[in-house]
Amino acid sequence: MSTTNQIFNNEMILLDKSYKDRDDFFDQIAEYLYSLGKVNKDFGNALRRREAEYPTGLMTEAYGVAIPHTDIEYVIAQCITFVRFEKPVIFSQMGDSETIVPVKFAFVLCIKEPEKQVDVLSTLVKIITDKELIGRLERTSTKQETMDMLNQVFEGIL
Repeated sequence: MSTTNQIFNNEMILLDKSYKDRDDFFDQIAEYLYSLGKVNKDFGNALRRREAEYPTGLMTEAYGVAIPHTDIEYVIAQCITFVRFEKPVIFSQMGDSETIVPVKFAFVLCIKEPEKQVDVLSTLVKIITDKELIGRLERTSTKQETMDMLNQVFEGIL
């Protein structure tokens, strides 16, 4: 596979990370993405505000998944960061903030082109509803293996 136009690289794959809670995750991922020049300094607060209004947790047959994101003004460079949590982080269910979802995987979206969001979300739905594919995300042992798999699925999307 060509390395140009790949969405995921080693910096965008975070495996078996631990966070105290969702706010700690938002703080740390925002700081990390800010240090890479991907987002502005208000990204973490924007994640928190948007998540409070529009929860992003989804429970699949096998795993909880979250797709936190913000409006485009907080994004400097378009990217998606994949995070596999060591221990589940609690999110609220999309469409039902009273229901909690223990999340194993997060796809943090930093999208600058709103017209691309539908393609990205439909690809994410493909991943999280495919038991074999999402199971492979649980079992990958290296960033390279995870990155190769995700780039193959997302090829041509962003």
